[in-house]
Amino acid sequence: MSAQFLAELAAARGLTRTAAILNAPDAARLIERVADADLSLGAEPQPDAALLLGLMVRRGLDQQLVIKWIQLLESSLERGLAAWDVLSGSLIDDRDYLSALRSFLDPVRELLPATGQRGVELRGRTPSSLLRSQLGEGLPPPVPASPSPETVSPGLSSIWALFVAGGDAKRSLTESEALSGLRAQGRLLGLAHFPTLSSLWLEFTSRELGDDESYSELAEVLLDAHAVDRLPGGTARLTETRLAKYAMARAAIDRGDPGAAYALLKAIDVLTLAPVLRKNEDAGVQLVRAELGLRTGDRPVPPARVEEIVQSNPTWRYAARVRACMAAAMCALDSASPLRMLDAYLTSFGNDDAIWLGLTEFGPAGAAWYAPMMGRLAREALALPHEPSVWVAIATFVGDEPAPAVAEIRQRLVEQCSN
Repeated sequence: MSAQFLAELAAARGLTRTAAILNAPDAARLIERVADADLSLGAEPQPDAALLLGLMVRRGLDQQLVIKWIQLLESSLERGLAAWDVLSGSLIDDRDYLSALRSFLDPVRELLPATGQRGVELRGRTPSSLLRSQLGEGLPPPVPASPSPETVSPGLSSIWALFVAGGDAKRSLTESEALSGLRAQGRLLGLAHFPTLSSLWLEFTSRELGDDESYSELAEVLLDAHAVDRLPGGTARLTETRLAKYAMARAAIDRGDPGAAYALLKAIDVLTLAPVLRKNEDAGVQLVRAELGLRTGDRPVPPARVEEIVQSNPTWRYAARVRACMAAAMCALDSASPLRMLDAYLTSFGNDDAIWLGLTEFGPAGAAWYAPMMGRLAREALALPHEPSVWVAIATFVGDEPAPAVAEIRQRLVEQCSN
């Protein structure tokens, strides 16, 4: 893998500062590594909406996949929110594609957060009032004709039509199996890097259908998207729930204030007589304690417990990240465990800033897994040049002064969201 080739790839994306970093004399020493192939990065798009989402979990907002999937959505509401997620979550160099995505935004502009941010803005409205204004009270319009027989998963328009029909149709949505399916679809949208669309979906199933588990999923999606302030009601709504400690502590870490998270958990310990009761503590808070322990050198949660949480919750991104970071911090220098956990993370969740930066933040200098990790990073950049987190990681690892390059990447995403 040539550092010069990656520099050319970055330049083609308009990332001139990242390209300059990669053209520096010592860049080749750091980036030219051989990575194992990952066949999922080249898998052909599937003629099924759910399978396309599954591919986007691994590959991010790949233009080839997005184009096929977004045209299968039932309404301008869903297409608009999905387009916003693509504009704010991928680097686009195709001007026609960029223009097409921006054209989807007009019907949903009142629902969008600030440029570059994600998560639907309800602005005090209920999901029902929002959907009624967007979709009316009739059946959804037919999906645009497609030259091939794609399978379309039911969207918000279909769910809304059942809801407003009332009677047995509405009651069918609240049956256990139906709620489980709706929650799973909202989770899949979040995992596939569509947090704005996912947040509306999960808020509807939570507030209008009374599914408390959907609210937990909603909090998780918004935490992963650095948008917990768009959790309806904010963290104030969480004060009487089991989510409160976890969400507020994770939000503090996310805004760069782990000390506030540590103080919060310490105060809770005093009030609840922990650690006597900690063994029965919520898994989310245990994960926060484990992450904070990596910063303080403590080991408040044993690795075996974190592994148990991951095995019990295979779609929990945060749990998998904490496990990988613990492995980086605690394993022997020649251990392959951090690499195995990185590979598992990429397979299950794709790329994000947190996994790449977390491994290097907590991993020791001289670890044998660092060089092959850089090989994997180069592989990801080559296969997924639209993925901003890959370029953020490259700029951070290779450059002596990465901040300007990282700011350039962030600014590109903001500009894409602005007409």
